[in-house]
Amino acid sequence: MVPIWGGFMQEQLLLSKRLFIAGSDYSEKSDPVSAGMAISLFQDSIEMFLWFLLKHLDAQVKDTTPFTQYFDLVESAPKNDKKLKLPFKARILDLNKARVNFKHYGNLPDASEAKKYRTYAEEFLFQSSMDFLGENLFDASLTKLVPFADVREHLTLAEDFLKKDEIDECLGELAKAKTLLFRQVSQFLPEPDRNLTDGDKVLSATSQFRHVHLFSYISEYLGRLRESVITLAFGIQVKDYLFLTATLPYAAQFMAGNWSINKRRSMVSKEEAQKALGILINIGIKISSVLG
Repeated sequence: MVPIWGGFMQEQLLLSKRLFIAGSDYSEKSDPVSAGMAISLFQDSIEMFLWFLLKHLDAQVKDTTPFTQYFDLVESAPKNDKKLKLPFKARILDLNKARVNFKHYGNLPDASEAKKYRTYAEEFLFQSSMDFLGENLFDASLTKLVPFADVREHLTLAEDFLKKDEIDECLGELAKAKTLLFRQVSQFLPEPDRNLTDGDKVLSATSQFRHVHLFSYISEYLGRLRESVITLAFGIQVKDYLFLTATLPYAAQFMAGNWSINKRRSMVSKEEAQKALGILINIGIKISSVLG
């Protein structure tokens, strides 16, 4: 069976993966409300994937078709030549029941339930995408969901370097993407004036202040403070921002468009680079959703 990965259909698949990731973030928290949010997002992720699959298989489905009928409709779909069945039906119906209990009746689940249902959703999405599309949904790149073209370009390059295990080059592209991403909100939170550091030249003219970099320190401090405000204003997890700060080099773009990248001294693993990529994609989507 030939998968459809282009246009609107592709976006549905990417959003399915995105919803799963958002649910996974909530599942890491230890309160019942977050667990309920995680369960709802896992269900939404699966429902979006199944809606795509039903259309892909030319199934007779309506907006009013209940979720519980999706499994039978997939099996009997005209383009499901081998009459493949969706896996883990009992588990997914259990997840759907938990979602209904939380969303419609206000019953709070135990916090530990979120991780159980995350496993259910992950196994279902993996196996279903392999069975019906011939590809793993979790291998699909979410960079296309970032609407800022310049940011997306560097994220895509970073992803390509990551696949080739060229970690330093990957981190450099991620650092550029982060700089451009935080620049998107400059109209609300302007960056520190680049001329501020020129004050150090004035100080260096006086012998007793020759080795003092007061204005450089102030500029860096204001830059970090600005990013901290952006983190809080756009609902970005503080731990994610701190991870980026500790993992990525500093990237500065000059007026001519060229870049200066400060190489990091510590080693960064491929898994850490992958995590940084995911965080930046998530931030890009969040910022775009707020800015419109």
